[in-house]
Amino acid sequence: MDEILNVAIAFRVMLEVFGAIAVIGTGIKIISDWTKPQKELKQRVNTMELNQNKDYKRLNRIEVTQNAQSILLIEIANHLVTGNDKDKLKEKADDLLECITKGEMENAKAKG
Repeated sequence: MDEILNVAIAFRVMLEVFGAIAVIGTGIKIISDWTKPQKELKQRVNTMELNQNKDYKRLNRIEVTQNAQSILLIEIANHLVTGNDKDKLKEKADDLLECITKGEMENAKAKG
């Protein structure tokens, strides 16, 4: 009879332990589900900020290159009209080449 009572007590203790584990596990899952949207949103915002900074730098490089192209086109037009200022034309072409190669080097660094 004592053996049956001991087995019953051991079985009851085991059920209580498993019940406690289930309650604690459920509590952890509820807390995890509750904080998951916040973590995902924080990760999305960080990714968007990183992309925004990359886009800002890229747009600035494009703007500098376009300005150099515009200046070179004006110099080409002036040269066609007057036939003068070959040195200035060469200087502006070099400036454009520098803008383009600088942008390519920055792109390679960003990708690398």
